[in-house]
Amino acid sequence: MPGKNQHVVRRPHGWAVRGEGNSQDTSHHDTQAQAIAQAREIAQHQNSEVVIHGRDGRIRDKDSYGNDPLPTLKTKLTSQVSPELLAELHTIANEEGRPFQAVLEDAMRGYIESRAQEKPRTSVMAHFKASVEKNRRLGELLAQ
Repeated sequence: MPGKNQHVVRRPHGWAVRGEGNSQDTSHHDTQAQAIAQAREIAQHQNSEVVIHGRDGRIRDKDSYGNDPLPTLKTKLTSQVSPELLAELHTIANEEGRPFQAVLEDAMRGYIESRAQEKPRTSVMAHFKASVEKNRRLGELLAQ
């Protein structure tokens, strides 16, 4: 049976972890990252979720350690992405007040769409460059 979801919430002097439905915080931390690490450890032992709230109190991210339909995909993705890129995406999500997953999906969608745009074939570009070079003098004369 899954345990209580662990919420990471802002407090006047830092961040806290609070089990869902609890009247008191489980632990207090100086940084959100420390609170997330503690919440993650508890959630892993309880097969529950970590629910991360932003400074404004709104949920900005969730991560499941219980009956997640895509646990393998999540593990593979986060373990293969550089920590620096993940940190940058988290920063963007925080600044925009959006869930991390939404920012990540937008970034991936943008990359896929940019790759899908038609690009000239290499041979076409080579002929174009040769033509420009061959007719450079003519272009200079016409520009005068």
